[in-house]
Parts: sequence; C-alpha cells; structure tokens
Amino acid sequence: LRWPYTWKTTMSNPEAEAKKELGNKAFSVKDYDEAIKQYTAAIAIDSKNCVYFSNRSACHAGKKDWENAVKDAKECIKANPTFIKGYYRLASAQSEQNEFDLALSTIKQGMAIEADNNQLVKLQRQIKARKASSKRAKSLAKSASAAGEPGAGGLNLMDSSVSKEVADLQQQFVSTSKEYQQVRAKISYQQRERKSNEITKREMEKLPASSDSKTYMCVGKMYMLTSRDDVMSQLDESITKSTKEEEDLSGKLSYLERRMNGQKQNIQELTKSAAE
Repeated sequence: LRWPYTWKTTMSNPEAEAKKELGNKAFSVKDYDEAIKQYTAAIAIDSKNCVYFSNRSACHAGKKDWENAVKDAKECIKANPTFIKGYYRLASAQSEQNEFDLALSTIKQGMAIEADNNQLVKLQRQIKARKASSKRAKSLAKSASAAGEPGAGGLNLMDSSVSKEVADLQQQFVSTSKEYQQVRAKISYQQRERKSNEITKREMEKLPASSDSKTYMCVGKMYMLTSRDDVMSQLDESITKSTKEEEDLSGKLSYLERRMNGQKQNIQELTKSAAE
C-alpha cells in the first residue's frame, strides 16, 4: 500500500488535520484500526474533505476489508469528483472483489479527468490482465470438468485480448526506441556542429582585430568575404543555438528513456499477470 495522500486545501480545518496526521502516523506502522479511528474523527469534524475518506479507504484495504474500502472510496469521489486518488482507491478495491468490469469503468471515469495518470494506466493494465486470467481459469476449469481431467486445457496459453495488448505495447516500445535513436543522432550532430564552430572561433581569436587578413563565410556552396567581427558574431550565434538544441534534445532523450522503461515494465507486468 502507498502512504495515505496528504493533499490539503486552503480551507482545511486545523482540528481535522491534526486527527489526519495522527491517522497517518498509525498507518505508517500498519496500525490500521487506530488509523481508521483517527480518520473517522477527522471526517466527523470535516465530512467534505475527500482526503480523509481516501485515507480511510486505504486503511480498509490494508485490512483486506474491500467492502468498506469501496464505500469510503465512493464517498471520496462524492466529496471531490476531480480527486484522481479516489478513482484509484475504488478501482483497486473493486478489482479485489473480482468486479473487473466495474473497476475498469471506474478507471475510465478517472481517466476522463486525467487521461495520462500513470497510476490509473498501470492499474488498468493489471485489471485487464486479471480479468483475462480469471476468464481463462474459468474456461479451463469448465473444460477440465467436462473432460474429467483437472488442469487440462493449456494453462500456458495467453488470452487473445491480453496477447493483443502485449503486442500493442511492444509496437509502442519499438516506435519509442526508434525515436530515441533518432534523437541521439540529432544530439551527436549538434555536438559536432558546436565543437567545429568553437574550434573555428578559437582560430579566429588568434587574428588581431586590426589584421588585414581576409575572412570568408560559407553561404551554401559559396564563400563570401565577411568582416572578422561578423564572422565572430555568427559563430557565437551558432554555438549558442547548438548548445540550446543539445539541452532541449537531451531533455527529450531523458523523457523517451523513461517512457521506454515504463513500456518495458508494463509488458513484463502484463505477461506476468497473464501467466498467473
């Protein structure tokens, strides 16, 4: 379980917040009964604070009391329909009750508010895998019963819906990997450009400002006679531009790396859940 959410509003009641903090401390040592007591006290003071219901739902989940976990998660959403954690709590508890369709519907409602919420996306995949696994197990049990052979039916076969989702994720991973390599190539290009311009600038700096040496600048396939100051200005501008491009591309590269790791983890978790 994750630590109870500690979000606050500017209108939080100090007395209720004090009870919540006591509940958080009890939750941290898995004293769920004491935590429930404190969150209940907070709710008695301020029944409109969605966080208190969310945290109490987490306590019920810790006790595997899924019925009350569902009730408090619903109260959380009722208190604040935009509080994403409420949908996560509710879907998690519904999933534990094997109410997979209800759980997926709850996640859909939450994603309508925040489509890219990582917790909901991950939970959605896990529930889909559990649903498929449950469906497969029932089918296998039915087949085994009809054949009079316990365990018959090919336990290692992955449900077609899960297989399709894994295939989609793999395709996304390949696409992200391709984009990752393209960004790396662009970074290398900008680094070469910057270093080349820095070398040229150092050589130009060796020329005295009053020098009569002629300097030229490449424009397309032509070389144009250009003053030393203009060349230096153009070099500074190019170096600054390349440096900025490198920084922007490096940020994108980090994002793509995190994205690939997330996709890889999702594939592993989905295939693992489907095999259980």
